[in-house]
Amino acid sequence: MSGYNEEIATDAFRGVNEIMEECSNDEATWKFGDLPNTITLRRMIVLADWVSRQPKRWTAYRLFYIDGITSSTQIALKLHVSDRTVRKWLSPVRLIKQLK
Repeated sequence: MSGYNEEIATDAFRGVNEIMEECSNDEATWKFGDLPNTITLRRMIVLADWVSRQPKRWTAYRLFYIDGITSSTQIALKLHVSDRTVRKWLSPVRLIKQLK
């Protein structure tokens, strides 16, 4: 975990689920001049680190949040894993604990 700023890597840091909900907003929800702040950009980097360690789990998140497949059974069939595995993967994650 060395190299991560305390503000980014605290237990109060948002989980993957919250970041994915933020990312699912499209341009229609933006206001003039909206750009991500530095903390948001740093969080994206932390998320990218997590993704590189959890590629199949990340695919489950993408299917759920981006493709709108909300059935863990359907996601499990697509990924060739058990329904239980998908439900575990989609449970809230605190990135700080995953990246230690």
